[in-house]
Amino acid sequence: HTDFVKIPGTAHALLLLAGYAFARFVLPSNLSEPYVRRTTRYIVTLYTPVLMWLICLVLISDQYGPSLFFVNSTSDEFNGPHLRYWFVEVLLYALVAFGLLFAWPQFRDLLRFRPVQVTGLLAVACFALSLLVTSTDSLYRAYSPVGTLWLFAAGLTLYYLDSKKLAFSILLSGALFIYFDEWSRAVVCSALVLLVVWMDHIRVPTFLARIFSVLASASLIIYLTHWQIYPPIKHGIDFAGAALVSALVSLLIGCVAWFLFNQMSLRLFRALASNQKSPRTSHSQKEVVSADV
Repeated sequence: HTDFVKIPGTAHALLLLAGYAFARFVLPSNLSEPYVRRTTRYIVTLYTPVLMWLICLVLISDQYGPSLFFVNSTSDEFNGPHLRYWFVEVLLYALVAFGLLFAWPQFRDLLRFRPVQVTGLLAVACFALSLLVTSTDSLYRAYSPVGTLWLFAAGLTLYYLDSKKLAFSILLSGALFIYFDEWSRAVVCSALVLLVVWMDHIRVPTFLARIFSVLASASLIIYLTHWQIYPPIKHGIDFAGAALVSALVSLLIGCVAWFLFNQMSLRLFRALASNQKSPRTSHSQKEVVSADV
């Protein structure tokens, strides 16, 4: 977004990987926490910082109302500043839609026995729906829930792949070239996803691994905050490296905001935990006193 490096199609690849993460961390049947509870916790944990930031934006600007209520796709003007947060909107719709679908126990049983077939059919159905209700050059195809739901479903299929990687790679690449009206987006998105399909790991130096780990953990908050950080820096500095400086400052401030949010969440969690334990402690102390008497 800062124009320092333009790599189109990365957000859609991340949406597909979000489906992969949902299948990995929420759908497995061997987890001890009940499905509905862990799905709810997953969504609430993910969207707490999103809502906090969007509320702050709404208080200081009238441009982000549709984003706060996740109704950008229903707006008559599907463009403008509020479209900056299209990703969190389409991801929320995908999480809720598939979360409700898999809340049906019989469907989860079917998924357990035929995971690739079930998720593959879901991806095909959502892809067909996207092509039917959107046009190739429409913003709705690239940035609306109905236009992007198939990517999340394809991510579910990616998680359950075992020996059918080649077929999946061919089908997904073909679908992406049909889906996008720009070949550059299709190439980048295909390359990133196929990298995940065919490579188990990539060796990097330890210090780079640590940096990438922090950036990955803070990526959501970096995405939320960078829209308000880089424009004044990029347009306020009149030299060739303004785009690079604005990008680096956005990353730095996003990481700091992520750290502060984590610290605040940790303190709140500890406070709530101590409040829940204190009545039990006082009650047990009363029992000990009465027993001594």
